[in-house]
Amino acid sequence: MASTSDSKKRLALAIIDFLSTSLKDGTLTSEDAESIEVAQSCIADTFHVNPSDKAAMQDAIGGQSLLSIYGVYEKLKGKSSGSTAAPSSSSGAGPSTSGATKAGNTDPSQGGTGAEAEAFKSKGNSAMAAKDYKSAIELYSKALNLSPINPIYLSNRAAAYSASHQHAEASTDAEMAVAANPKYTKAWSRLGLARFALGDAKGSMEAYQKGIEYEGNGGSEAMKRGYETAKKRVEEEEKDATHEDEADDVGSARGGASGPGGMPDLSSLAGMFGGGGGAGGGGGMPDLSALAGMMGGGGRGGSGGGMPDLSSIMSNPMFANMAQNLMSNPDMMNNLMSNPRLRQMAERFGGGGGGAAPAEAGEGGGGGAPDIASLLQDPSIAEIISAGAKSKVKSSVQRAIRTKIVETYPLLAPHIDEIIPKKSQLDLLKLSPDRVTLYALDNQPLFWQHMDDPIIPHLRVVHAFPKCFLSLGIDRGAIRFVLSGATLMAPGLTSAGGRLPEEDAQLKAGDVAVVEAEGKEEACLVGQLRMGTEEVKEKKKGVVIDMGHYLGDGFHVVEHLADFRTLNRILNQLILTDDQPVVLLASVIRSASSLSTYGDNVDLLLRPDSSVVAIQTSLGFLLTYNITVDPSARVFQQQRNDEKVAKRSPGGRRPVPNPIAGQREVLIRFRMIIKIDAGIAKALALDEELVIATEKPAAIQCIRWVTDNKMNQTSTALLNRMPWMNKKSAVVDIIHNRAMSLFVWIANDGRAYAVQRIPTGEEKPDVPRRLFRGYGFHVPEEESTFAVKASINARFSLLAVGCSNGEICVYTARDYVGSIPLSHKLLPPVSLSTCGPITFLSYSPDGYCLFVGYANGWVLWSVYGKLGGHSFVADRSISNENNDLWLSGTREGSWIDGGSGVLFSRYGDSRLWLLEMVRSAVTGCYGPANISRMLLHSSSTIMAYRGHDLLDLVSVSADSSLWHQAQIPAAYLLDQRPIRSAVISLDGRYIAVAGRRGLAHYSINSGRWKTFDDPDVENSFVNLLRLYSREHGLNESSLISFERLSSPIVVITPTGENSLLVYTSENDLFHYIISASDSSIQLVQVGQIGLHGIVRAPARVRAVTWYIPEHQLLDGDPSQDVVHASVIFLVDAKLVLLQPTTDGEGKLKYDMRIIASNVECFAFIRDQGLSRNIPETPLPISAVEENASDDIRTDTALLDSLWYFNGTSIQCWPDVQDLLKSVSTDDHKDFSTPVSIPVDFYPTAIALRSGVILGIDPELVQRRDAHFAFFRLAIRTQLFLPPLLRHYLSQHDPLSALTLTYAYHPLPYLAHALEILLHTALDDAVDAPSPPTTTLLAAVLAFLAPFPAYLDILVQCTRKTELRSWRTLFAHLPPPRTLFEEALQRGMLKTAGGYLLILHTFEEADGASAEQCVRLLRRAGEEGEWALCKELARFLMALDGEGTELRGAMGRLGLGLGDGGDEAEVVRLGLPGREGMRGVGMGRRSGSGSAGSSRRGSSGDSSGDRSGDRSTGSEDKVEGEDYFSAKKL
Repeated sequence: MASTSDSKKRLALAIIDFLSTSLKDGTLTSEDAESIEVAQSCIADTFHVNPSDKAAMQDAIGGQSLLSIYGVYEKLKGKSSGSTAAPSSSSGAGPSTSGATKAGNTDPSQGGTGAEAEAFKSKGNSAMAAKDYKSAIELYSKALNLSPINPIYLSNRAAAYSASHQHAEASTDAEMAVAANPKYTKAWSRLGLARFALGDAKGSMEAYQKGIEYEGNGGSEAMKRGYETAKKRVEEEEKDATHEDEADDVGSARGGASGPGGMPDLSSLAGMFGGGGGAGGGGGMPDLSALAGMMGGGGRGGSGGGMPDLSSIMSNPMFANMAQNLMSNPDMMNNLMSNPRLRQMAERFGGGGGGAAPAEAGEGGGGGAPDIASLLQDPSIAEIISAGAKSKVKSSVQRAIRTKIVETYPLLAPHIDEIIPKKSQLDLLKLSPDRVTLYALDNQPLFWQHMDDPIIPHLRVVHAFPKCFLSLGIDRGAIRFVLSGATLMAPGLTSAGGRLPEEDAQLKAGDVAVVEAEGKEEACLVGQLRMGTEEVKEKKKGVVIDMGHYLGDGFHVVEHLADFRTLNRILNQLILTDDQPVVLLASVIRSASSLSTYGDNVDLLLRPDSSVVAIQTSLGFLLTYNITVDPSARVFQQQRNDEKVAKRSPGGRRPVPNPIAGQREVLIRFRMIIKIDAGIAKALALDEELVIATEKPAAIQCIRWVTDNKMNQTSTALLNRMPWMNKKSAVVDIIHNRAMSLFVWIANDGRAYAVQRIPTGEEKPDVPRRLFRGYGFHVPEEESTFAVKASINARFSLLAVGCSNGEICVYTARDYVGSIPLSHKLLPPVSLSTCGPITFLSYSPDGYCLFVGYANGWVLWSVYGKLGGHSFVADRSISNENNDLWLSGTREGSWIDGGSGVLFSRYGDSRLWLLEMVRSAVTGCYGPANISRMLLHSSSTIMAYRGHDLLDLVSVSADSSLWHQAQIPAAYLLDQRPIRSAVISLDGRYIAVAGRRGLAHYSINSGRWKTFDDPDVENSFVNLLRLYSREHGLNESSLISFERLSSPIVVITPTGENSLLVYTSENDLFHYIISASDSSIQLVQVGQIGLHGIVRAPARVRAVTWYIPEHQLLDGDPSQDVVHASVIFLVDAKLVLLQPTTDGEGKLKYDMRIIASNVECFAFIRDQGLSRNIPETPLPISAVEENASDDIRTDTALLDSLWYFNGTSIQCWPDVQDLLKSVSTDDHKDFSTPVSIPVDFYPTAIALRSGVILGIDPELVQRRDAHFAFFRLAIRTQLFLPPLLRHYLSQHDPLSALTLTYAYHPLPYLAHALEILLHTALDDAVDAPSPPTTTLLAAVLAFLAPFPAYLDILVQCTRKTELRSWRTLFAHLPPPRTLFEEALQRGMLKTAGGYLLILHTFEEADGASAEQCVRLLRRAGEEGEWALCKELARFLMALDGEGTELRGAMGRLGLGLGDGGDEAEVVRLGLPGREGMRGVGMGRRSGSGSAGSSRRGSSGDSSGDRSGDRSTGSEDKVEGEDYFSAKKL
């Protein structure tokens, strides 16, 4: 017996021979020759063999090749592992020793019982003679269970299969028989017959030829007749055609490209032997000892680098065709995977290797091949196999296809032989139910055809030969619609970024066109035109291509990942999980050898379509894996045991099947290994390529996923050759935004660059090709402002750069060639020493939120700088005690599930943390109800605030009873998540949410959800405007009215009482009226505005509304509204006003003006449908009576106001008419300035009737007894009346101020709002004094004078300001004594008491305040105001500290002290003792001389959780102040 060393040497020689043969037969290209030679040399040197020694080579491989030997192993592995009687010894006969035995004997290597097997064979022969083929197959199968590789038994069963017309099974058995014993000629004859019946004439001829050779003497007559028949069929098809050998179906999975330079990547060699990926270390030099073990036979499937136990079924051509057909037809896959018989077979496959007990008759042991005959008896499986299976195209048909392609695409004529070589044979696949024919070559799709339509190329062909097709161009705004499968509309071609052919190259309807995208190198769509290009140019609207093949669809990526959000990077694992719920779907565990060879995991790169993932290692490798999802297979699928219980959907309207759909099954398969010799500083995975920043030399390397038309895969650009970069810098970080086609590079010198990839074709002929162009927009002046992280916000066109000092610089990307100015800076809420350096920086997918991770915490900001929640408010000791480490810092992270949360990791912590977000409904759906009412939603819940209708909103609280929360139905979330938008009705009773398709409707009163009964209807919301009754179910029968539009809808806005504005991607604004009658409700289109050339990118429009003049609104024809309407658009972050005018010919046109920038959200109050009439009530103030005129319209106050939030404050135009008048003037430099209302929270709603702005603040709750921390939402409010009144008075418009005040006179806190107005005016006067006649303070006092609460307002303002402000205030007022007398005369005793303190301060020397106090005390006693008497007594006692003033006052009042002494009399009166009264004054503060609280700012903020105090800003309360509280106002 040969030694183990000699066996390995022979195996090494066989491998070297295989590599040489692969180069010669075309398996490997000539470009691989150098790498293969290096590999051969390495193998020869390692094993000390000489490949040129022909004798040694012949001894190693004999008369066969390594591929044929391995083919035998593949075919026999399933049978040998399924043999239950086989010994477990590894020394059993391998495939090369399973030679023929004489008739009547069994193969001794199988260890079977020969007599028993022979008995089954004899019975099978008898059944064949009786033509009982089914019994014969069963008997031969039993014989094979005892002797699995006996060629006679296999050949006999093949004959039985052929006789029963099961030719595929016959071919499989015959192939195994000839592999076991090539000299058994009957098996060759039966193989030839089976192949001929399957349509493989070439294979049949080869089988008969082999039989003739082994028979010798020219072969038998039967063998020669079979050969001649097959040869004739081959000649009929095409004499020079080279047919694929069915025995090669297993194929060789090429491992992938070697790295640039150095040792070739021998992982491809492992892939050729079937071991490419998974636990085998992910490629590299194959484990030859493991390969030798595999060649030696036996072993358990799937271990030690062996093949999975599937070869026995996949070697069957029928099943191979079926698998290919199922891959291209998901519906067929769904039907197949629901078949219980196939599931049982899969469960048997999962049993592993041999050694199990025999199964029942007709079933193989665990891990063996399935009983194919039994399987095919299932009608559903037989139908699937035959329906739409792949078939070979006849030579004559193929010639016709080639001719048709050249006729349709003349420019392809020089390349047709390259695309479809003459000696090749196309495969044809019928894809039902789409009635599409797919033509493929070597399993690569080339062309497709829908019914009798023109043949259309696959995008792979288009990308390989881009100049050979007629092309159009779409603008950037249309890209996302095309890539989402939407119909291509004309505006995308006719806009500024679009492109139509030249006049002499116009296309007509029916032509096939390739569609390219603005700023992109390769085409994104190919399809048949439904409209000629001349018609497109003329009409500028309508459908251009409604059925085509686009990037990312089923043809481009047969299987791609869409529902799985999270890829985790762990030391030696690649783990794929789903985040809703969090479940493990797939993983790859790297071996110790792989870690040693390639290094530890450093980073993880995910291709945007989630089809490929790459692991960056510490040794400069990229390990790439394919991710595929089985749409029919589910994991973690729940089952209900009680079959009699039918689960109902929420609302009880739709029965739900008992099995609940689980998560889709995901597979991770090894792809290739890439070695970057220059070192990896940063890598990024894009749609078409990998972008890698290298270290030495400093360069950017682009590696395409597939080669281009010039067979190039790698391109490199050195940084020192880029004129716009610092010559000695290197790139340390790269980010990319797909929507903007923009990179941001961060260099090691702290600079940040905006970079674009130069598309192919834009190079100048005499200039060397450049890959990138860029501009340095962040140039630090000191090291503390060095850039460390960056993020791109496509929605608002912003670039955020995180600096070394923890600050974030945000730039506006107006263009990418020099106009990127600084927009604003964001400062962390704590110092750099506390927060640590920035570790993670990312905008949310919708662009509204910026998450910044620091080493010691994290911060959230709104897009334009409003500080949100952050972790630096946490008590670190409690966090550490409760193990709340998610508050203590971040390392890296990612937004998930459409922005519903942030997933991040920490340094030194192996856990992943998910921070769930709630979003305002305004961010996803602009609507008047969302502005007026506070609606929030998370990934699975909705939260509606119900405190809007409280009488006193200034004291509103965050009590949980004021929030209505509901869980979105799980059945809807399963198929439609993430939730993209939510909207609430104006009356606050109903809520609707929408995910990818359809909607779910919720009633707050009943707490019930409604969803669509029919999923097909739910998924058909495309270009349709539907009107449903909210009182009925969501189904076709409850559909009231609908309108079909020609293009996708971008924005829907209700306006007025019954109007609807619909803006589409074709730049059309439609006006609908909801017409209601006794019998029906209908949507009636009454107007349309074409905005072509005005709005360049319709997809960037976030909101739209309009203003219609009063006369047209009340008396005009609705069909003429479009003529009078001024349209307001929110485009990106700009508020754009379009005003109608007429040109010289009287035609309607629109003047455009940007009226605001940095707009996060806006509100036009008229859209809220508020009533314009209020009940007539007596005027509460004489000033209104005195100034009453026709100009006072108290019923329209603020109903035409326009509001927006810019990240720092609310801006408001009180009347949009003033804005329109100022914009329409000739001087366009100035227009009406809005009123600024500062807020210290994030505003979410404007409660107009209550006079407040509502908002939320996240509050961190930590408790030692709760053992965990959480955030809760605190409600905040802000009065908007004081700033608006101040604006009117500063503009010398007291009439408007009076009108606004009267509109809000029912509010119980109106006097408090007026007090805040006085505070702000007084503070301004103190800081910048001016002549009394011109100050705002004088105007405010004159405005307040007629109000009944005027005296109260004055005393409250005085008591809450510093003493130094009093004289400024009273410079505009009568003396305090006069005000005291007036209050006393009006009976306002408590107010008069307040003036005593002021009077005492101003006239302390003359003692007049004591006399006034006695008068007030007498009056209070007469009216029974004993609490006031008590306070006045305190005041008198505090005047001298000895009680003299109090005794004197008592004497003047006739209340002399009795014999009991002073103390007894004081106690009798209910006053405190003398000691207790020392230093006690009526609100007077000691020490600083201040007579009130600290100086008052202008803010009117109030939050209800501040001890219930309704007095906004009155947080510092002085002693004795309770009867002056704002509660009494």
